[in-house]
Amino acid sequence: MNVKDIMTKKVIKVDINMSVRKVIDLFHKHGVSAAPVVDKNKKLKGIVTKSDILGYYIDINFDKLMTTSLHDLITQENGGNISDLATEREKLVKDIMTPRPVKAEEDTPIEKIAETMIKKKIHKVVITRDDKVKGIVSPIDFLYHISGVSKDG
Repeated sequence: MNVKDIMTKKVIKVDINMSVRKVIDLFHKHGVSAAPVVDKNKKLKGIVTKSDILGYYIDINFDKLMTTSLHDLITQENGGNISDLATEREKLVKDIMTPRPVKAEEDTPIEKIAETMIKKKIHKVVITRDDKVKGIVSPIDFLYHISGVSKDG
């Protein structure tokens, strides 16, 4: 079986020049934790994850992180343990993204994808054709496949 058979095809993609603030809003709105980053020609340039955002912006303790959503942390008005984000909110995706994300073609066997994810200790592989995003695969895609549960509910 190939990755095209289990990947998530409806992928939220973000432009390399999008503000991090807008990415945070998109993540919150769509309930995602990562998005491929593309240029104006829709070519893959990187991936941005909640971890990239947190690593760049937030100096908080672990307990606070585990009990508060990213959206709530970033939009708090009275600070708390969060660094001053007033000027940081307009940082661009290209400033914090992970360049050269792990990617694979649609015809890659799922066993190879799983092996790559385990070896590299990653949670997302971007699926491409001609360097354009066609899907994304994460551990949940494997769980849907193994369980036989439909992604549509």
